[in-house]
Amino acid sequence: MASTSNFGYNIGDILKEYLDDPIFILNKDYEFEYSSDNFHLKNLGLISLEGKITNILHPNDFQRGVDFLQNVSKLEQAVETLRVNYGDDFRFYEFKGRLFKNEAQETKYLITTRDVTQFKKKEEDWVKKEKNLKKLAETMQEIRFWKLLQTKDEKSSFQNSREMLDLVIDNIPQFIYWKNKEMVYVGCNQNYALINNLDDPNFINGKKDIELPWSRANFNRIYERERILMQNNQSESIVESWILPEGDEAWFEINRIPLHNVNNNIVGILCTYNDITNRVKLERKSIAFEKKYKRIIENMKEAYFEVDLKGIFTFVNNSFIEMSGYSIEEFIGQSYRHFADQENRETFFKQFNSVYITEKPKESFQFEFIKKNKTKGIVETSIYLNQDASGNKKGFYGITKEITDKYILELKLKQSEEKYRHLFENSPYAIWIIDLNGIIVDCNSSTDMILPKHDRKNLISKNFVEILALFDQPEIFIPFFKKKIESFVKGEPINPLDFKMINVEGIEKWMKIRISKFRLGDNVLIQVLMQDITERKKAELKLQRSEEELKILNKDLEKKVQERTKELRDSEEKFRTIAENSLMGVGILQDNKVKYINQQFAILAGYTVDELKEFGLMSIFESIHPDDRKLVMDQLRKKQQGLKNYVAHYQYRIFDKKGSIKWVDNYSKTINFMGSPADLVSGIDITDRKKAEQELKESEEKFRTITEHSTFGIVIIQDDKVKYVNKAMEGINEFTIDEMMDWSLKELLFNIHPEDQKQAIEYLTARQKGDSSLPPYGSYRIIAKNGKIKWIESYSKTITYLGRFADLALITDVTEQNLAKQELKESEEKYRHLYENSPFSIVLFDYEGKIIDMNSATTKLFGYQKEDLIDKKYLTLIDIFPKETIPELRLVQDLISEEGLTNLIIKPQITKIYNKDKKPMWVESELSNIKIGGELLILAMLHDITVEKLAEEKLKESERILRQQNIELKELDKLKTDFISIAAHDLKTPLISVGGYVDLILLREKGLNEEVKEDLNRVLNNVQRLEGYINRLLDVMKIEAKKVELVKREENLLHIIDACLSDLELQVSQKDLTVNVDISEDLKLSVDHFRISQVFLNLLSNAVKFTPKNGKIDISIVEEHESVLFKIKDNGKGLTSEEIQKLFGKFVTIEQRVDGHSTLNKGTGLGLYITKGFIEAHGGKIWVESNGRDMG
Repeated sequence: MASTSNFGYNIGDILKEYLDDPIFILNKDYEFEYSSDNFHLKNLGLISLEGKITNILHPNDFQRGVDFLQNVSKLEQAVETLRVNYGDDFRFYEFKGRLFKNEAQETKYLITTRDVTQFKKKEEDWVKKEKNLKKLAETMQEIRFWKLLQTKDEKSSFQNSREMLDLVIDNIPQFIYWKNKEMVYVGCNQNYALINNLDDPNFINGKKDIELPWSRANFNRIYERERILMQNNQSESIVESWILPEGDEAWFEINRIPLHNVNNNIVGILCTYNDITNRVKLERKSIAFEKKYKRIIENMKEAYFEVDLKGIFTFVNNSFIEMSGYSIEEFIGQSYRHFADQENRETFFKQFNSVYITEKPKESFQFEFIKKNKTKGIVETSIYLNQDASGNKKGFYGITKEITDKYILELKLKQSEEKYRHLFENSPYAIWIIDLNGIIVDCNSSTDMILPKHDRKNLISKNFVEILALFDQPEIFIPFFKKKIESFVKGEPINPLDFKMINVEGIEKWMKIRISKFRLGDNVLIQVLMQDITERKKAELKLQRSEEELKILNKDLEKKVQERTKELRDSEEKFRTIAENSLMGVGILQDNKVKYINQQFAILAGYTVDELKEFGLMSIFESIHPDDRKLVMDQLRKKQQGLKNYVAHYQYRIFDKKGSIKWVDNYSKTINFMGSPADLVSGIDITDRKKAEQELKESEEKFRTITEHSTFGIVIIQDDKVKYVNKAMEGINEFTIDEMMDWSLKELLFNIHPEDQKQAIEYLTARQKGDSSLPPYGSYRIIAKNGKIKWIESYSKTITYLGRFADLALITDVTEQNLAKQELKESEEKYRHLYENSPFSIVLFDYEGKIIDMNSATTKLFGYQKEDLIDKKYLTLIDIFPKETIPELRLVQDLISEEGLTNLIIKPQITKIYNKDKKPMWVESELSNIKIGGELLILAMLHDITVEKLAEEKLKESERILRQQNIELKELDKLKTDFISIAAHDLKTPLISVGGYVDLILLREKGLNEEVKEDLNRVLNNVQRLEGYINRLLDVMKIEAKKVELVKREENLLHIIDACLSDLELQVSQKDLTVNVDISEDLKLSVDHFRISQVFLNLLSNAVKFTPKNGKIDISIVEEHESVLFKIKDNGKGLTSEEIQKLFGKFVTIEQRVDGHSTLNKGTGLGLYITKGFIEAHGGKIWVESNGRDMG
C-alpha cells in the first residue's frame, strides 16, 4: 500500500477518527487482537474486549456466528447479520469479514461491522404490515443508519500500531485515497487501486483523476468539490449519485477531510467512498410500496380505519366515509364514542380492551353505529392491534362492512321461522318428519286425526312401521309403505297416494299422502303429509253419478245443436256479403265532388250520407287535420294528373262533425265511374288502434325502464329460445347479455345444477302444458359462469310477447337468504336442544301466571310430571310454594300486571319451595320477557341453590365462631407482646449490671490468670449476645406498635456500607469472597444512621452467610426520579417461591447447606423482619428476587 505518513501526519489515525464503522482484527482462534475506538464496550456490559468474538453475540446467533467465521476461512470473505448483546437488550450488526496476512505472514481476520438495528426494526415493521394487509406489496422499506460509535476504553499497544492501521485501511470495504494540494494522488487503499485497474496501491502516486478510469467520468465534479473544501478548510459528509464507467448509476456516502501538517497548514485532502446503492434502491422501493399500500387502502371496498390507544380516529379510507356519510375532517381527531350510543360504546370498548390485553384480533363482531343522517346502521367489524417496529402498542386498526340489510333479513327470517313453526303445529294436515331409517323425528297435533287415542309424544322416536301396525289391515299397509319409503330413499319419486283406512276407532277414512325430502343441517329427512280427503271422495262419488246422468242429456242436446247449426250456416252466406261490404267506409270522388258514400263512411265522419254528398273539395280539405292536409291533397293531385308515383295506402287524421280527431286508414284507387275517371276511396276507422299503439309504445318504454333497472333477473323464452334478458341477470349468473341472447332452452337449463335439472325441467314442461295446479314459482340451484353455486327463486308466467305466447321468468338470487334460513333452522334446533337439555329449570307462563311450557330439568326439580303443571296458574300450586312465599309471589304478579311484558326484567330472587316429596328447597329465579309466535310470554330461569343456601348458613355460623376466636387471639397476642416487652426490660437491667461487673473485674484485677480471664471474657461475650437479642426483641415490639423513632440527617451511604463491610471483614476473608461496590461517593440521603447501619449489616451478613466460598457479592444502585434503588446480589443457591413469601416474617430461618454446613443454627430469624420494619419506617420498600432453589 502507499505510504500513509509522508505528509507528517498519519492517514490511519485520521481514518480511525472519522470512520463510522467499528473494526476488529482476530487471530486464528477468533480471539480479539485489535478493535477500533468507536466501539462502545460499556454498552455491551464489558470493561475490555477480550476472548472470542462469539462471546459478544446473542446466544441464539452463536452457531450462525461460527458458520460466518468458517465461511471467511473457506472463501476468504463473507457477510452476515448477527445480534450483539447490548446491556439488557441486543442490537443488529452487519459483519463483513476477510482474510489477510500480517508482516509475519500470520493469517488474521479483518472484521468490519455496521449497526443495522434500525433497519431490522423497519424490516420487522413492514413484515407485520405485509402480513396484516395480505402481502399487498412485494418489497419493503429498508433504511440503514450508520452511527458514529465512541468509547473511552483503554487502547492496547497493539491498537496503536501504525502497521496494523495500514492493514485495516487496505482491507476495509470502502474506497480510500488521499491527494496533495495540487490534486495529485499521494496514496490509496487496495480497494481503490483495484477499481482503477492498478495491481499495487503505490502505482497511483503522481496520478490525477483524469488518468484514472473510475473517476474520469466525474473528473470536473470531483476536482471542483475537493478544491473548494481545501480552499475553505471544510470537511463534508454527503451522498452523491455517480454514473459508473459501465453506464450504471450508483450512490456513495462520501467523506472529504482536509489534511494538515504539524503547523496546521492544509497540505492535501483525504476521501472515503462507501457504496450505498443497494440501500438507495431499497429506499425507493420503500417509497413506492408506501404509495401502493396507501392507494390500496384508499380504494378497497371494505371500510378501513385506524385509531390510537384512546380510540381517537387517526385515519379512515373512502369506503368508511361513504358508509357513514361523514367527511374525513369530521372523523379525524374524534373518538369512536362520538358515533355510537352508550350500549354500543361499551361493546366496542370491550373489544378494544380484549385486543389490547390478549394481543389477538377480534374478528367479525357486530355493533350499531350512528350515521350522519341520524339513522343507525349495523356493521360487522374486525379489530387488530397496531404495534410499532419495537412491538410497542400504539393503537388499533380494523376493517368493517355494513350488514344492515343482511341483519334485517336474518330478523325477518327468524320471524318467518316462527311462522313456519306455527303453521307446522296448526296445519290441518297431519305431518310426520321421518329420518332415512324410518324413525319418526317429529309430528304435529293433527296426527290425532288418524290416531286420536295416542299421545303424539309417544309416537316420536318410534319406527313408522310400528305406527302402521295400529291401523286396520297392517299386513297390507306395512309391506306397501315400507317398499315405497325404501324406494323413495334410493331416489325414486313417489306420486301422491290416495288410500282408504279404518282408524283405531273403527271409522273409515280416505287419506291422501304426499312424501318429500328436505335437508336440515347435515341430515336428510322425509316429510310425510297426510290429508283427510274423506268428504272429497264422497263428493267425487256423487259427481260421478251426476256425470252419467249428464251424458244421457248431452246426447239429446247434441242432436238439437246439429239441427240449429245447419240453419245458421244457410243464412250465413247471405249475411256475409252484406257484412263484409259494411266493414269499411267507401266513397267515390269525381270532379272534386262526392258522388257516392256508404253508411259506414258517414258513421266514421259523424255526418249523414246526404250531408256528405253535399261536400265539395274545400269542405273535404277543411275536415282533414292541418298536419295531414298536404299529404292527402298531394296524393289526390297526382292521381288526377295521371302520375304513377302517388301513394295509394296511407293514414291521416280528420275532424268529425263534433270536432273530434279520428284516424283513418285510407286506400284509394282511380276507377272509371259512369264513363269518367274517379277516385274510389276506402277508409277504416283506426282511432282505437292508434291509441292502442301509443299506449303500447308507452308501455314498452315503461317495460324497458323497469326491466333495465330491476333488481330481478328477467328472461323471456319464446320458441324454446331466450328472446330477452335484462342487465340484472348478468349479476346473477355472471354471463353477459350477448352470451345469453338466443340461448336455446337446453343451453339455459344446462346452467341449472345437475341435481336440480330434472325437477326444473319437469316443472317448466308442466307449466308450458298449462298445468295451473303448479305454483308460479320454484327454487333451485344454478352454476354461475365462474363456477360458483347459487340458489335462485324463479317466478314464471305465460305472457304475450310480440303477438305470440312466451314464458316470462323473474329470477332472484336467494343464496344469502337460503344460507341465513339454514343457519336459522340449525339455530332453532340448537335452541330446542339447549332448552330440553339445559341444566337450569326453564318455565314459560303468560301474563296471568298460567304455565305454558317447561323443560325436563323443571320436572326433575319439582318431582312432578309436565302434565301435572301445564295450564295451571303458579299462584294456585300451594303444594309447591309455602304460605310465607305467596305474598312475595303476588307482588311479582302485580308488578307484571302494572308494568306489562314489553320491557320486563326482574332481577334474581331467592324463593323457598317444596318438591313433590315435601322436601324443602331454595331456588334462585330470574324473569324476563320473550316473544314466541307473536305472543309475549314470561321466561323464568330457576336454579337449585339448596346446597349453596345450606352452605351459606353453615358459613355464617363458622364466621361467628371465627370472629369470637379472633377476639381471643388478639387478647392472647397482646398478652404475649406485653410479656416480651416486660421480660426484655427486666432482663436487660441485670445484664447491664453483670456486664459492668465483669468489665470492672477485668480492669481492676491485674493478677488474674489466663484461664480466669478467658472465662470472664466468655461471660462478657454471652452478655453482649444476649443484650443484642433483647435489643432485637425491643425493635420488634416497636415495629409492631409502629413506634420506631428515627433521627434523620444527611448521611453518606457509601461510608455506612463500608463500615458494615469492615465489621464483616473476617467472615468475608475466611470465605475468600469478592465484594464489588458500585456506589457514588457523593450519594447522600436523609436517614437514621443507626437504623440504616443495622439494615445494611443484616443484609450483608445474610449475603455473606448464604454465599459459598470464592463467591461474589455485588452492591449497586439505580438512581430514579425521586428515589434510589439499592441492589445486593450474591451467587448463593437461591430461594423457592414459598421461602420468598415467608422470608420477612418473625422468627423465620431458612436452612441451606453452604460449604457443607447448615445455616439453620446461625440466626434468630428476626434480622430481616427488623430490616423490613426499619426500611418501611423510612418510607421505603424491600423485596427479594430469585430464579428458584439452586438457580441463584
